[in-house]
Amino acid sequence: MKSLIKKLLFRSLANQLFFGVSIKNGKIAESVFLKNGHQSLDVSERHNILCERPFCIGVWVSGNDSASFGKMRLKLGIRREEKLVVSLGLRLIKKLERDNGAILVFEIIKARCHQINLLHQWLLITFFFSNKKHGYKETLIYGALYSYPRRVIVASYKNNEYYNIFPMDFQGEYPEIETYLLGLRVSNITVNKIIESKRVVVSGTEGIDSKTMYALGAHHSKAPPQLEMLPFRVGESELLKFPVPSFSSSYQEIEITDHFKLGSHMMFVGRIINSKKLKESQTSLYHIHFFEQLKSDYDEV
Repeated sequence: MKSLIKKLLFRSLANQLFFGVSIKNGKIAESVFLKNGHQSLDVSERHNILCERPFCIGVWVSGNDSASFGKMRLKLGIRREEKLVVSLGLRLIKKLERDNGAILVFEIIKARCHQINLLHQWLLITFFFSNKKHGYKETLIYGALYSYPRRVIVASYKNNEYYNIFPMDFQGEYPEIETYLLGLRVSNITVNKIIESKRVVVSGTEGIDSKTMYALGAHHSKAPPQLEMLPFRVGESELLKFPVPSFSSSYQEIEITDHFKLGSHMMFVGRIINSKKLKESQTSLYHIHFFEQLKSDYDEV
């Protein structure tokens, strides 16, 4: 059945759900809007994924908007060229008040992807994309969330002889309030160390290749090799002396001010204590889902 469906309907179907794409700075074609009835707020650059089970997102809203959009039930929409490509139903589960606004944490309760018709979407998810790790609903939400490109960064930590460097895209930087939000899987072997030290460094991935990136992905669950064995040079951050890869054009040193277990992931709220630009960069690395990549013209890494 699976091979017949692919032959008839999806001959050019890729054997992957997510694509690494290179996007020029400021050239993301999609935009994200938080909706409260007839009110709509652009949150393209102030929202990020935080948790997988349950799926949660964080959104920063300023003081003028925190009352209107800090409601129990809201919607999130993703558009491309004014066309709605994704709609999500949200439920507010946490509100972190700040002097000039609030960080809102929403659980995603339903999702709809509009890039392809419902039948083709059901066939793709049922026969090709779902697996033992992710069922139909989780796979659908992944498709919805990653219809907006998710920037990939590298997080690093060091303490005495121990260090770790790993990529992640459950993250978001909010320069307006000098804050960084991170969503780290609780099974990541470095989570407790970050909680204890309240320190982490995040670096860009502008010069990384896909082979190196996926190799670093293994560091989430096991100890990495010695620093000198890595396939790239490593420097040190200015204040914390944490590892900074040579492929990074910039980094931020972060002091963790709060952390909350949301489910499968730990949410970290960090204060940016130092930002450093190392070199010029015109592009960044992002992850995007197959549903949206079908319609986009982003360059695959």
